[in-house]
Amino acid sequence: MISDDNDFFYRGLFQYNKNTKDYFHNPVLAVCLTCEAEKLPLFVTVEMTLEKLIGNASVHHIPVTAQVCMTQSRQWFYLRKEDFSLPLSRSREYRFVRQIRIYAKQDGQQTIAEECACVLFDESKSTINISDEKKCNNVLFVEALSFQKSDGISISTPVCSKWTKPGETIEYSVTVENECRTPVMVHLSAEDDGWKELKPQIKIADGSESGMQISDSDGGWLHLETSESKNVTVTIFMTDTLAAGGCEKFPIHAKWKVIGNTDEKNEGDSTITLYAMRKLPHPCVIFDDDLLNEIRHKISRADWAKAAYEKAYKASEEWSYPSIDFNKDYLFDTSHAHHARDCAIIYQISGEIRFAQKTAAFLREWSAPDGYRRLPRAGNQELVHDGEFFKSAACAYDLIYDWDGWTEKDRENIEQTMRFYMEYIDVEICSGEASNWLLAEIAGAVYSAAVLGDKERMERFLYGPGGAADELAKGVLDDGWWYEASIGYNLMCAGLMSELSVAASHFGMNFKDIKVTPAYRRTNCVAEARLDGLSNDIWGENTKNYRSIEMLWDSLIPFYDYRGVVMGINDSAEQKSNAQTKAFYKLDYELAYRLYKKPEYAYMISRLGDDERNVLFGEEVRPAYELDELPYEKSCYAQNAGSVVLRSHKKDRPIREQIQVGLKYGSHGGAHGHYDRASMNGLMRYGRSLTNPENIWYSYHTFMYKFYCQTSITHNMVTVDLKQQEAAPPKQLLFYAGDAMQAFGVENNSRWSYPPYGGWPVGKQKTIEERQWMEGRSFPIPEKHPEYAMRSGFTEPVITRRVTILTDDYVVNFDYAKSSQPESNHDFQCIYHLQGLTKVDDALSIERHTAQLSDDPLGSAQFITDCDWYETDNKRNRGSQAVDGRKDKAAIKFQFHTEYAEKKNNFWRYDWKWQNRTAYNEYGTLDTDLYFVPMKQDDNMQFAIACPPEFALVNKRLYWKVCAVMEKDKASGEQEVVLAEGKFGAWILGKEIVDVALDGVKKLYLKVFTEDGRQGDLYEYKSLKTIFWGNPVIETKNKKKLDMSELVYLCENTDEAAASEKTMRVAAWPYRQRSLIKLFQQSRKTRRSGELSRLIWKD
Repeated sequence: MISDDNDFFYRGLFQYNKNTKDYFHNPVLAVCLTCEAEKLPLFVTVEMTLEKLIGNASVHHIPVTAQVCMTQSRQWFYLRKEDFSLPLSRSREYRFVRQIRIYAKQDGQQTIAEECACVLFDESKSTINISDEKKCNNVLFVEALSFQKSDGISISTPVCSKWTKPGETIEYSVTVENECRTPVMVHLSAEDDGWKELKPQIKIADGSESGMQISDSDGGWLHLETSESKNVTVTIFMTDTLAAGGCEKFPIHAKWKVIGNTDEKNEGDSTITLYAMRKLPHPCVIFDDDLLNEIRHKISRADWAKAAYEKAYKASEEWSYPSIDFNKDYLFDTSHAHHARDCAIIYQISGEIRFAQKTAAFLREWSAPDGYRRLPRAGNQELVHDGEFFKSAACAYDLIYDWDGWTEKDRENIEQTMRFYMEYIDVEICSGEASNWLLAEIAGAVYSAAVLGDKERMERFLYGPGGAADELAKGVLDDGWWYEASIGYNLMCAGLMSELSVAASHFGMNFKDIKVTPAYRRTNCVAEARLDGLSNDIWGENTKNYRSIEMLWDSLIPFYDYRGVVMGINDSAEQKSNAQTKAFYKLDYELAYRLYKKPEYAYMISRLGDDERNVLFGEEVRPAYELDELPYEKSCYAQNAGSVVLRSHKKDRPIREQIQVGLKYGSHGGAHGHYDRASMNGLMRYGRSLTNPENIWYSYHTFMYKFYCQTSITHNMVTVDLKQQEAAPPKQLLFYAGDAMQAFGVENNSRWSYPPYGGWPVGKQKTIEERQWMEGRSFPIPEKHPEYAMRSGFTEPVITRRVTILTDDYVVNFDYAKSSQPESNHDFQCIYHLQGLTKVDDALSIERHTAQLSDDPLGSAQFITDCDWYETDNKRNRGSQAVDGRKDKAAIKFQFHTEYAEKKNNFWRYDWKWQNRTAYNEYGTLDTDLYFVPMKQDDNMQFAIACPPEFALVNKRLYWKVCAVMEKDKASGEQEVVLAEGKFGAWILGKEIVDVALDGVKKLYLKVFTEDGRQGDLYEYKSLKTIFWGNPVIETKNKKKLDMSELVYLCENTDEAAASEKTMRVAAWPYRQRSLIKLFQQSRKTRRSGELSRLIWKD
């Protein structure tokens, strides 16, 4: 029996488990079985249970099986990963084998031994002793079982690829180990195809005075006893015949034969391939001397380049970093690695040694024994960011490699740190997935290998299982979009692939023009389906029999507008073609143009301002281009990603005044996908965006990310019972691009449910109760609720359709919804998320006000607050004037006035974390009229105007107490008594009702203590002061209510000066200023470090 206490633990970001065996690094399972001869043939099943930690909290058990057939009474089997039922692309899971069970069947049918052996691993079993575990029913006996590196002789060396200068020698220490159970003879030789310049020499200890037996390629014989290992030395002398970066590969064979008779495998050939490369001059990873000279000349001649350089120079001058804090669970803020890389670039351009010294000091601390190898979490974020950290660190080391301040110990520490990272990533990327995470982790490994001159590791991470070429095949859709269908990740993956191709080219590999066979499977992940609703399925046709890097760059170009701004989709708001406008080092269309010289990329560069250009990879003068048609002049869609942009074409109207509307209908997008097929993703005019998929944003490490942000109700669409749409393949009904109008139609047929309860598991919390307390965000939890992260309350399939018509002057969304079961009743909601409401139609009258859109504790509508409800009866009220100027009883009109300024609806200009995630908007205003028209004239309509839960740093873990000194204790030193106490997460729904009897109270204390609910990188921001006691009163015995705010009281550790003069609201209910007792206390990260805020009433 496997318990839930599986003892997984983390060291930094790396996952370990002492109670499992590692089959990934020991890829042969050797099993010896015996049975009675009359039972043959005997069919045997070997079952392994693998364990996987999900979300830092829950353990998932993965059973996998292999089938063997016994044809002899005693027989050895050597099982490799390909023999088991788990797809090879998921081989990462073999790191943690918890249990092995063995079964037998005769003739493949009748079970004659239910269980012949079971081994449950734990820390005490350093070796497998099958005699302690065997179960035998006189049919099958398991005699031996072990994890091995090979099925006979293993040959290995820690590093298989080295480089050196002509005239110097590369030396490898190779270990040859006997894993047979009898002595063996091993013959060592280097394979020679006759075309190589370099000649390896194999040296074997022979007991002579010199201690070595040397030959050119035939190393002679080794005698190995059982379990014995010996080291041999392979040396390769480098000549100047090879070009710099040139490489030759030498397979080293260990052909072995067992001495004597055995029923094990008795002979074989084990091979290892060693690389010998002529050293390249540094820098050589991304930058080389030619590129650096080009940058220097660019800076000296072009004002825009000089300005960019001076800005980076100043930033590098000002850059400083704190030393490692051993009390933290990470080494540095991730950004410091990027600063170190930029500082190294400035060193190369300026020649000023102080920049190299500053970079080297950072790299020394990071790579020291008590740095990354002690705590493998270089940055303060996730493994994807550590990949980018290593990418920047490797680039920085490369740029200052020839600085004369390095010691041999420094270089040894850096190499060991990089190899420690590469060893883990070698396993991590064999997960059976494609993702931007894995690609960034791969990039960090490739650049680490490159700066160390390890071409074998470069090839592994570029072309091996789960490597960059695999990511290209699995991650790029037929329409060229990255499968996560989010603008930032499209650009990120295009940039990383292109950057990888630059590094590869320096080592003689053409990754830039690679074309790979697509992974045609209709899902992006070979793991089992997710129960929380996340879908990795890929929808739409396949028309191309290849995938390439260019496809990634090409895919987005039709979607950019005349400014070079693209509408958001899924986890993205509006973005420019240069997504990293604030960065010195950036991967954008200037890099793409450098590689491919396509006129479309030159066009994209023309959309950039001088302050957005790329000084490192861009050309001094913007490249010219000729295109038959400008991309922003026509409507377009991507049939796999499901992104649509319709554009008006009114003649003689300036492009700035044309209308653009965006729709979403395609593949879900994995973890970054939103549940919003048939939604209006965006609406733009005058260089301003009215709405996008991230109107409200909570980051990945909050329960609100999956419990609210990605759900259907946060989008401009029709919902069913305020629930979440299930990800299902859509049906495109219509695409029309004419002169007078543009049109697109889509149908979605799916179930609807509550979203995954509590979002998805993040952190170490195993329940939503634990998670909401950690974040300081409480909401009501019913006694009976779904499991954490599970959906519930499914409807039958419901058909929803949207046809969007764009004319020269307005947009019309025609919506249709119908259940597949006519007897089912549902409420359909047509939701729009717009800012700046100024007027409600005169035909509407407010009927009621509610604190929440819905008080259903399982749904996301509970987070939408301050709801005014309106109703209309078209028999009694006349509607507003319709669009064509005629009176129409059915048209209900709402008017909006939205403002755009530097710090208003332009988050990218100042801070991307705050409330309204819309960006790159021209300053000014946008006035919008929104009309609702029902399909039937006699339909009554109900409307709700409400507030979304804007993100702000108000969340706190709040403890409260009501204490008193009783009249009877007055003479005994005024001992305090706790009358009531509690705790909750204080935010938009954060309140608690306190009702306490005050009989016999002489002195009353109201006490509050808070802990900070901020997570991760939000600690750099100041938490807002938002605590108060709302309308507290004392009710006397004769039912008279005394407003406590009007009584005399004392304050301790409070900050009333921070109080707002506005009315306070919690869950939409207002609290009168004169009746508020404000308690704006500074939050503390730990309870012990802070003091209680106290309010004291006497007598």
